[in-house]
Amino acid sequence: PRDLTLAFAVAQGNREGRGFDRLCYEGLLARAIGGHWGMSGELGKMAVDNKIEAYNLPQGVIAQLFRDTAAGKPGLLTRVGLGTFVDPRQGGGKINEKTTEDRVELMSIGGKEYLFYKAFEDLDVAFLRGTTADPNGNITMEHEGLYLESLAVATAVHNAGGLVIVQVERIAERGALSAQDVK
Repeated sequence: PRDLTLAFAVAQGNREGRGFDRLCYEGLLARAIGGHWGMSGELGKMAVDNKIEAYNLPQGVIAQLFRDTAAGKPGLLTRVGLGTFVDPRQGGGKINEKTTEDRVELMSIGGKEYLFYKAFEDLDVAFLRGTTADPNGNITMEHEGLYLESLAVATAVHNAGGLVIVQVERIAERGALSAQDVK
């Protein structure tokens, strides 16, 4: 693969080469759209060194964008980020000079200013972590620290015709998982 776009609320990693750092090869990544970049030092370095297009958007906005993308909405309309670095008048969340496409638009509705964040496009693959899977694709997360936007990401990628890959500890028999535990 080449020229991939990486979208995330939090850049997974341990600041010591794991997580997203394993994807940080020139040519493999073309752009990254994320909220919290701090856990993947190599990804941040690629952005700062102008090797990829890079956007830093509010973490909560990214999480909501996965949900809105899953629902088929064109994006998210909110006042979050007005007057900050994500406001188009302040750079629109672009991290470097290589990043030229506008993903955030300033709008006025009823005399109030809002920011419109574009939905994700062409979501091909989701990489998620779970605890137990069954043959129907149900996933539990009893050993995971947080669930966060896992369901929204899986739904957005599925609805775009993409592939959802979940790393799990174990496989359960069909019908063995409690519906209340499935995330």
